[in-house]
Amino acid sequence: MLKTERTYIIFAEARAIYNEALKLLDKADEYWDRDLLRMSAEKTWTAALLATNAFILARTGEEPEPNDDDGTHKRLLHLYKEIPDWEVFTGRYAGISHDIYQQAVVEGNLDPVYLLIHDIRQTADYIQECERLAGIGEDE
Repeated sequence: MLKTERTYIIFAEARAIYNEALKLLDKADEYWDRDLLRMSAEKTWTAALLATNAFILARTGEEPEPNDDDGTHKRLLHLYKEIPDWEVFTGRYAGISHDIYQQAVVEGNLDPVYLLIHDIRQTADYIQECERLAGIGEDE
């Protein structure tokens, strides 16, 4: 595991962006504001992508390009022998990529809203899993 300063910085940025996403989600829920919900989804996607890239950096020593989902996904495929429960982990990444990024952010499809809200909230678990698999929090 390569727990570099850069890895910690990326994870901290992912957590900060995700916290912003949750604040937007709370406002969206309070005001029934679909624009805020979409903005929350966009920040959630960014946080998940950053956490995934930090995990890849910790495992390989190479950081994917920040906005290159395709490159991130390809690097995850190369790590399949190293990731416990690989199918579950990559499936969660693919789900976030499709349901939050492709459907909500790119296409603007926020329905069903309750499911998007659930997916946004569940992304916290995914970010924590990235940190665990990267060895963040171990022996610190």
